[in-house]
Amino acid sequence: MNKNKDKSKKFSHIGDDGKARMVDVSDKNESLREAEAVGYITLDSSIITKIKRNEIEKGDVLSVSKIAGINAAKKTWELIPLCHQIKLTGIDIEFELLEKENRIKVESKVKGFDRTGVEMEAITSVCVSLLTIYDMCKALSREMRIEGVELVRKTGGKSDYMKLSPGLELIESGEVFSINISEKKGGKKLPVEEAYVSEFGIEGDGHGGNWHRQVSILSLESIKKIKEKGIEANPGDFAENITTVGIRLEDVKVGDLVALGSNVIDVTNYLNYHFGADVKFYGFDDDRSKDDNDNNMCNIRNSNNNNKKTIRIMTNSGGERSKQHNYEDNIDDNIVVLELTQIGKECLHPCRIYHIMGDCIMPREGVFCRVLKPGRVKSGYKILVARKRQQI
Repeated sequence: MNKNKDKSKKFSHIGDDGKARMVDVSDKNESLREAEAVGYITLDSSIITKIKRNEIEKGDVLSVSKIAGINAAKKTWELIPLCHQIKLTGIDIEFELLEKENRIKVESKVKGFDRTGVEMEAITSVCVSLLTIYDMCKALSREMRIEGVELVRKTGGKSDYMKLSPGLELIESGEVFSINISEKKGGKKLPVEEAYVSEFGIEGDGHGGNWHRQVSILSLESIKKIKEKGIEANPGDFAENITTVGIRLEDVKVGDLVALGSNVIDVTNYLNYHFGADVKFYGFDDDRSKDDNDNNMCNIRNSNNNNKKTIRIMTNSGGERSKQHNYEDNIDDNIVVLELTQIGKECLHPCRIYHIMGDCIMPREGVFCRVLKPGRVKSGYKILVARKRQQI
């Protein structure tokens, strides 16, 4: 996540007097909150074998660690000073013995119905489960190592979160404020509630075509800077297709992925599956199989929908590779992935928009993309900007 963006945020746990405080959540609505965290402990292979065989002197390591983790989730508000006491509705802790890596993975899933999230409960339960494993095995070795404790998913409340795979880095996140189209080039675009993004750009827009600037993006923050100069400006006035909010476009790079969808979880799942090193879906019963004749062909089987759908994903070389999906079509259709191809542009002479508006910020602060994954986009859709690790 962009560090400069984080600096502008005010810490909610610090009062105006600079002292620590417990955040008042009285005005928030109660809702279902979920969080998932993971962590690992590295230990000798002989200890893992003893754990599997239940030969540890202190007893059944995984059973005791599970109970310890559940208790820790319920007592998080007592352990972490500024945490709230939350009405938890479910705690599930699972273990995976990674024998080839000499590690045990602990995964905690916590649910609650309250005014604030359960991230700390999930993380705390993982930590205490890992510590319990250490305690029960320390007589055999003092060289065990706890590592990799992190939040991987959170839903409910103001915003959702899901960790990107190791092959991707999250650069920015925000929302679609406005979608704007015009049949001809060189003039203002008019806002529409939704639009379909084809492999050539936004349908019905004059800037679409078989080239590298199929979709243009400008931030609402840039438009507001123009308005501060006394120039009346609105989304679409600078001929941008998508007006974003909450994204610092000055931090993006050519090659970044711009993914849009109705919710963060589905968008992250799609990025992880198609562009990241991990392959993991949340919320689906998935049974993957690979076609031996094509390593890029994957099937995802959903018990509720057996209708396959094939989409085309453009590769950097300009070719295509096909993937078949059996998960719900409405999720697939409502995700769009763009690749950033150009930052700003050179204007040799003042354009028509410059003459109309008195200034044009697209050459300075706008960005341009080509379409990797067609789909439908609407105002209010979430946006994730991700960067492939080899580009970092």
